[in-house]
Amino acid sequence: MPSQYESDFRADRDFSDADVRPDWNHARPMSSACGLSFQLLDLEQHHRDLDDAIALLSEVADETLVVRLKKRKLQLRDEISRVAALHQH
Repeated sequence: MPSQYESDFRADRDFSDADVRPDWNHARPMSSACGLSFQLLDLEQHHRDLDDAIALLSEVADETLVVRLKKRKLQLRDEISRVAALHQH
Protein backbone atom coordinates (compact mmCIF):
# COMPACT_ATOMS: atom_id res chain seq x y z
CA MET A 1 0.00 0.00 0.00
CA PRO A 2 1.47 3.38 -0.95
CA SER A 3 2.44 5.87 1.74
CA GLN A 4 0.32 8.97 2.22
CA TYR A 5 3.34 10.97 1.02
CA GLU A 6 4.05 9.14 -2.23
CA SER A 7 1.73 11.48 -4.10
CA ASP A 8 4.17 14.33 -3.20
CA PHE A 9 6.62 12.96 -5.75
CA ARG A 10 4.43 12.14 -8.72
CA ALA A 11 5.71 13.88 -11.82
CA ASP A 12 2.23 14.85 -13.00
CA ARG A 13 1.30 16.56 -9.73
CA ASP A 14 0.81 20.30 -9.62
CA PHE A 15 2.94 21.62 -6.76
CA SER A 16 1.16 24.65 -5.36
CA ASP A 17 2.10 26.66 -2.29
CA ALA A 18 -0.25 24.43 -0.27
CA ASP A 19 2.27 21.61 -0.72
CA VAL A 20 4.88 23.40 1.38
CA ARG A 21 2.63 24.49 4.25
CA PRO A 22 2.84 22.50 7.47
CA ASP A 23 0.10 19.98 8.03
CA TRP A 24 -0.80 20.95 11.59
CA ASN A 25 -3.45 18.23 11.83
CA HIS A 26 -0.82 15.61 11.06
CA ALA A 27 1.48 16.93 13.79
CA ARG A 28 -1.15 17.33 16.52
CA PRO A 29 -0.12 16.17 19.98
CA MET A 30 -1.04 12.59 20.79
CA SER A 31 -1.74 11.42 24.30
CA SER A 32 0.23 8.17 24.27
CA ALA A 33 3.96 7.67 24.04
CA CYS A 34 3.32 4.93 21.48
CA GLY A 35 1.36 7.36 19.32
CA LEU A 36 4.14 9.93 19.51
CA SER A 37 6.73 7.31 18.62
CA PHE A 38 4.71 6.26 15.58
CA GLN A 39 4.21 9.88 14.54
CA LEU A 40 7.93 10.57 14.92
CA LEU A 41 8.87 7.55 12.81
CA ASP A 42 6.36 8.60 10.15
CA LEU A 43 7.72 12.15 9.99
CA GLU A 44 11.31 10.91 9.82
CA GLN A 45 10.44 8.56 6.95
CA HIS A 46 8.77 11.38 5.05
CA HIS A 47 11.88 13.53 5.64
CA ARG A 48 14.10 10.76 4.19
CA ASP A 49 11.72 10.37 1.24
CA LEU A 50 12.03 14.09 0.52
CA ASP A 51 15.84 13.77 0.67
CA ASP A 52 15.69 11.06 -1.99
CA ALA A 53 13.25 13.00 -4.16
CA ILE A 54 15.32 16.19 -3.95
CA ALA A 55 18.49 14.30 -4.89
CA LEU A 56 16.81 12.77 -7.94
CA LEU A 57 14.88 15.83 -9.07
CA SER A 58 17.64 18.40 -8.57
CA GLU A 59 19.34 17.10 -11.71
CA VAL A 60 16.31 17.09 -13.99
CA ALA A 61 13.41 19.09 -12.54
CA ASP A 62 12.48 22.74 -12.53
CA GLU A 63 14.31 24.53 -9.72
CA THR A 64 11.00 25.87 -8.37
CA LEU A 65 9.87 22.33 -7.60
CA VAL A 66 13.15 21.52 -5.86
CA VAL A 67 12.92 24.70 -3.75
CA ARG A 68 9.37 23.80 -2.70
CA LEU A 69 10.46 20.31 -1.68
CA LYS A 70 13.36 21.74 0.30
CA LYS A 71 10.97 24.10 2.12
CA ARG A 72 8.72 21.16 2.97
CA LYS A 73 11.76 19.24 4.22
CA LEU A 74 12.65 22.11 6.58
CA GLN A 75 9.06 22.23 7.84
CA LEU A 76 9.20 18.51 8.49
CA ARG A 77 12.44 18.95 10.44
CA ASP A 78 10.64 21.51 12.65
CA GLU A 79 7.72 19.10 13.15
CA ILE A 80 10.16 16.29 14.02
CA SER A 81 11.84 18.50 16.63
CA ARG A 82 8.49 19.46 18.15
CA VAL A 83 7.20 15.88 18.30
CA ALA A 84 10.53 14.65 19.70
CA ALA A 85 10.31 17.26 22.47
CA LEU A 86 6.74 16.13 23.30
CA HIS A 87 7.90 12.52 23.30
CA GLN A 88 10.62 13.25 25.86
CA HIS A 89 8.17 14.79 28.36
